[in-house]
Amino acid sequence: MDTTDAVTGMMVSGYGRDAELEADRIGGELIAKAGYNPYAVIEMVQVLKDQELFEKSISGGRQTYHGLFATHPKNDKRLHEAVQVSYQYVPNETVEPIEDMWEMLDGLVYGDEAAEGIVKEQTFYNSSVRIVVTFPAAWSVTNTRTQVVGQAPGGGSKGEITIAQQTQVKGQDPAEYVKKTLKRDDVVSGESLKVNEFDAYIADLDVADGKLAVSMLAVVFKDGAVYFFKGSADPGADADAFRADFKATVATFRAMAKEDVAVANRQRIKVIEATPKDSYASLAKQSSIKRYPVETLRLLNADFPNGEPRPGDRIKTVQ
Repeated sequence: MDTTDAVTGMMVSGYGRDAELEADRIGGELIAKAGYNPYAVIEMVQVLKDQELFEKSISGGRQTYHGLFATHPKNDKRLHEAVQVSYQYVPNETVEPIEDMWEMLDGLVYGDEAAEGIVKEQTFYNSSVRIVVTFPAAWSVTNTRTQVVGQAPGGGSKGEITIAQQTQVKGQDPAEYVKKTLKRDDVVSGESLKVNEFDAYIADLDVADGKLAVSMLAVVFKDGAVYFFKGSADPGADADAFRADFKATVATFRAMAKEDVAVANRQRIKVIEATPKDSYASLAKQSSIKRYPVETLRLLNADFPNGEPRPGDRIKTVQ
């Protein structure tokens, strides 16, 4: 069985290798026809290889990619042959780039903040879906890829509100979505309303069992998505105060404005000219990268795993 698995793995790996080389050849053709050096394909593949080696080093040696190159891509003969064919497509005259690459890179948004969103004080910003929500003053607010959580002073027992994104169902308004899709049969009272320009529904839920002092939900429709607000406070909390806080939080939901973008995308590429004193270790101390900053800066600058900036080099940092 082990032998069969090994042979199968070799066959699949070989097939994958041929397919990748074909893709690299086509990529080289396209780059050549655009007037650029086809050997940029090899440099691009080396970036992928460096990323693979980095991920493998932080995962305890576990293979994170199927490993196309047993050797350095720049020494891979078949890859060079595949790319060499592309040179016949390089035009006789090439057009100068409209803008300088380094100028275009400087200030470029970096990282996954756009996907996850960020929290500044009590306000949540997410530029990927272009929304802003503000929680009550003094609340603690955290976010993950899947939800935003706000807690009242004193903890979740005093009041907690979560926001999660769901998919809108065609033909349903917010009230119907709550009833038919969420299948909530515990709505005590609810109302349809507009939250800024967006259709919404907000409701009190049944708390007759005494496990909660108050429980509420709301849904807001925006751009084909549903933003589902769920809030509650434990017995002993001020139900009326929480109800007011919940409604106020929902009411802050709005589309992102131009001035919000700079706040929502704080991490940006900064291009600098290296000095004799610069090293990736020293630059990492000034960077906003939180995990593996030295290794990440090396990856960004094609110096992985052990390279260092040379005086006069233009170096990409993250601030």
